[in-house]
Amino acid sequence: MAKTKLAILLAAIMCLAAFVAFADTPQDAWAGSPHADRESEGFAHWDEDDPAVVPARCGQCHSGAGYLDYLGEDGTEAGVVDNDSEPGVIECGTCHNDSVDALSTVTFPSGAIVDVVSAEAPCVQCHQGRSYGGAVAAAAEGVDADAVIEGQGFINVHYAAAGATREGSVANVGYEYEGNTYVGAFAHASGFDACAACHDSHSLELKLDACVCHAGAEDAGAIRMGTTDYDGDGDVAEGVKGEIETLHDALLAALESLELVYDAHSYPYWFDGAGERFGAWTPRMLKAAYNYQLVAKEAGFYAHNPTYAIQLLVDSIADLGADVSGYTRP
Repeated sequence: MAKTKLAILLAAIMCLAAFVAFADTPQDAWAGSPHADRESEGFAHWDEDDPAVVPARCGQCHSGAGYLDYLGEDGTEAGVVDNDSEPGVIECGTCHNDSVDALSTVTFPSGAIVDVVSAEAPCVQCHQGRSYGGAVAAAAEGVDADAVIEGQGFINVHYAAAGATREGSVANVGYEYEGNTYVGAFAHASGFDACAACHDSHSLELKLDACVCHAGAEDAGAIRMGTTDYDGDGDVAEGVKGEIETLHDALLAALESLELVYDAHSYPYWFDGAGERFGAWTPRMLKAAYNYQLVAKEAGFYAHNPTYAIQLLVDSIADLGADVSGYTRP
């Protein structure tokens, strides 16, 4: 009887182990990730359109079929999306194919070309934004800093530009003020300089326990860089995320003093006091608002390139004429 009970127990343990192993497959990890969430705005945005297709200009990152078109896996020219595509998520074959395996560089909106390992090329190709600092500079060229740029709308970097912010000034994703220097690619730590080193490549969850600096931490943003008080609030124990948030709030306050109203959830984000789309952009306002939006829409800036974020924020605040004497610019 005892042997029978032991056999049953061992069989139960083996079944449980098999279930755990099955539940922990890459496919299951992917299935619970944002890249597989068909109901998310990034994939469902076009569902109510007639016809319900993802436009070619959006397909590279918002449709699995669109990205395959961009790669040339569908037989079309590589490096461009030729056709509209059916709405659909990122699937295994979207990133696991010969075209991705052959990638060694990524080109950013600024035209900068950066070497990457093929495994992170899809990450960087989509998470790089749709604009860059040079586009803001071009819009403001030849116009007095406080004169209205005729017909100018807000220039939006788009969302989650982690790949570009990681490269900092190399990708020129932020508006960089003339005469100031800006940090380039962020050297996180040895062995942790690729997307999949810190994020699970399927679930996208952070692998905090993989790094001694973050092991056991409940919040990656609680980590800080040294003891410099960048935001001047006297707190040298808060994480660098807190430093960036304080400066970000200060930039918003400076922009609001110019009668700009920001709504993070309503395109085109910036409105006048009457709730209408803001349409009187001066070069000074456009530059600062662009940098504000860049930091707002790149939730992981504090980990991807905190020094670059602080530099952009302090310089934007200063250019708007607000007091920056209490801040420390790295």
